[in-house]
Amino acid sequence: MEQYPGLYELLWFFGGVLAYKLFSTLLTYGQLTVLIKGVTFQAMTLVAYAAEDMAFIKQMRNKAAEDGGYSEEQLKMIKLADERVFDVWKSAVVSRFVTHWAKPFDKVIKVEAWGAIMDAVSGTYKENIWKKPSN
Repeated sequence: MEQYPGLYELLWFFGGVLAYKLFSTLLTYGQLTVLIKGVTFQAMTLVAYAAEDMAFIKQMRNKAAEDGGYSEEQLKMIKLADERVFDVWKSAVVSRFVTHWAKPFDKVIKVEAWGAIMDAVSGTYKENIWKKPSN
């Protein structure tokens, strides 16, 4: 090492640059993961509210159809059509959650079915409801 003065310091410099880059990347990824989880939860909450509203509208439409003088067969067809449309909408929401997130973060988001969205939303609400108040 005596033949190359300053080599030791140069190695430390480049080692520091590499360490900085590594830790900076890890910190950025961690912060983005937290952000993506928060955005995902907010999106899931909005979807849950939309599903709740759609279920209420469906219920009101079925009540109006029952009062409208339709036959039992027609009522059954209306209800079946409503259920199929709602199921297709739920499947489309799930597939969009899976396909539209950034690829580096697709492991962060665990959405495979409609039940996973509802479980995530209701689980977080239960945690917040039963959380002890801090003093």
